[in-house]
Amino acid sequence: MKKNLGIALFASFLFGYDASDLPWAKKACKQGDSDGCHVLGFLYQEGLGVEQNYQKAVEYYKKACNKNNARACAGLGFAYNAGSGVRQNYFEAFKYFKKACDLKHALGCASVGRLYITGEGVRQDKYMAKEYFGKACDLGEQEWGCDKYRALNR
Repeated sequence: MKKNLGIALFASFLFGYDASDLPWAKKACKQGDSDGCHVLGFLYQEGLGVEQNYQKAVEYYKKACNKNNARACAGLGFAYNAGSGVRQNYFEAFKYFKKACDLKHALGCASVGRLYITGEGVRQDKYMAKEYFGKACDLGEQEWGCDKYRALNR
């Protein structure tokens, strides 16, 4: 499957990673650094400096998440939510989003809230959704935290 260069460029701008990060990320991950493993996961996910490979992205995200890297745990949540490199599994997505949230990752919290709204991977629960959107808001996520929290209070 051919990757969308525009999405990859936007993602690299948004997260600040690009193909030039490949050498240090490989070395750092090999030495057990969770940030290096997370960046490798992202580079494989987006196909930046490497051939896009969702399975390898998941492999590196798991290494980093096992070392409590919140961004990698959120990356795993998104992979399981979308079925990218793994079989789609909302329960697993919830588990990784929740871990990311527990590690203070705003989009992890917002994603838990979204799963509570949709009932994917968990029992639908508006009050729990509101709690997690509130956590996302407290961590600085306006659109997917504060705005969703406010909408549930109407």
